[in-house]
Amino acid sequence: MHSGPEPVAGVLAGMFMLIPCCLVSVALGQVVFFLVTLIQILSNRVMDTNKKIMWLLVCWFLPLLGCILFWTIGRKDAAGPGAP
Repeated sequence: MHSGPEPVAGVLAGMFMLIPCCLVSVALGQVVFFLVTLIQILSNRVMDTNKKIMWLLVCWFLPLLGCILFWTIGRKDAAGPGAP
């Protein structure tokens, strides 16, 4: 039987390898969320140009928060007047 620091070192190495994988997954998800939001803003035909520019700037300078704000607040503006 082999006892010593090797099994513990292997577990710790595995845990430290898991951290970058999780960070890459989160970063990739955020990039996809950002791109989908930009496509939604640019392809909206109801929203006027000034609002599009404002939302693009908000999403550019505050990527995660700006995208969340657009999907919660900006979609009401994007629906046009009289939309529920």
